[in-house]
Amino acid sequence: HFERYIKRTKAMYAKRRAALIHALTKEFGKDINIPTVSPGMNLCITFSDNYTRHAIEKSAREANLGLVATNLHYINVVAPSQYLIDFAHGQEDDFEQQVAHFAGLLAANPADNAGDQAGAIPDATNT
Repeated sequence: HFERYIKRTKAMYAKRRAALIHALTKEFGKDINIPTVSPGMNLCITFSDNYTRHAIEKSAREANLGLVATNLHYINVVAPSQYLIDFAHGQEDDFEQQVAHFAGLLAANPADNAGDQAGAIPDATNT
């Protein structure tokens, strides 16, 4: 029984992962990088410098997209525009609409994408 459960859930998560990758690729194309290997229940993505960290995170919150920055998990900021997206708890039918909403919010806020590059740390001397 347990082996059937493992096989069934593995197939379910593979479908969810594929649906999320399809939705992200459809909306962002070359503006994101998705590694071919991304183990676990999260998908690792890296946004191009066309988007600021603030705009990405604000749009994700508004779209209710479970997106978490990875930069806090590095000793040095290696990938400031790299994020994990949870696909295990989402439904594959919902990803396309959710990602489209996220992309629309990101595109609708050009002021949020001006200025600092994604992941740039504000200069404390200019506050």
